[in-house]
Amino acid sequence: VSTQSTGFNLRPSRYLSRSITMHKEKQINFEGNVILQSDPNHTSRLAEYLPEVFPECSLLKQVPSLVFLKTFEPENFLQKLFKHDTLYRYLHRCFVYQHTTKTLDLSVIDMEDKTFRVQAFPKSTESAVIKEIPLRIPLHPKDFTHFLSVVFVDGLYFSGIAPKSLFFSVENAVHSISNDQVSRAYYKIKEVVERMPIKLNDQTKAIDIGAAPGGWTWYLSKYVGEVVAVDPAELKIQIKPNIKHLSLIHI
Repeated sequence: VSTQSTGFNLRPSRYLSRSITMHKEKQINFEGNVILQSDPNHTSRLAEYLPEVFPECSLLKQVPSLVFLKTFEPENFLQKLFKHDTLYRYLHRCFVYQHTTKTLDLSVIDMEDKTFRVQAFPKSTESAVIKEIPLRIPLHPKDFTHFLSVVFVDGLYFSGIAPKSLFFSVENAVHSISNDQVSRAYYKIKEVVERMPIKLNDQTKAIDIGAAPGGWTWYLSKYVGEVVAVDPAELKIQIKPNIKHLSLIHI
């Protein structure tokens, strides 16, 4: 344990606080581009879906696990993205950058009077990033005012900062599967209906085969005249007047 004039310098784990001295969050003129990390199997789907929902953003490029976006109002875009009940489920991490360099150069970033959390891609570069941060700059995994993003792809470093309010985590997205949504399948059918030219109305009849626990049936029941849910298992939804449950094993 070493001491500095600003407090203690503790390093008991991989990502650690350099100082218990915290700074009040300052208002900054926030701008920059956005990089979204997702499962490699979902990257293409995310890249296609985003501009459909948010026409104010445009796709810069796409690589496995990462989608690079240009948006003129990144703060507004990210706040809306975190509240979108389908798209946020594709996200693993969100990076914001203002600088692109061929070497890891954090001198271009204003770090004064801020406390940072560091996030980097690939994850293995995080320790190298932390070593480049001056010792006078406090780091903390929870009590931070800003987060520092560094992404290394195709021989380039994309780096930048953003306020804590734009840091993505499942918790700050404030979405959970409630009784109303039943299961994650609810969001799958929701995405299909929103993205495809499928018109539902009170004259529509739908058959949901293999319906349990009832996510698709519950979603469809809101928009069609009748849903026939076929499954021998129990449906974990309220059976409304327009839902007919057939407990059949063989049809």
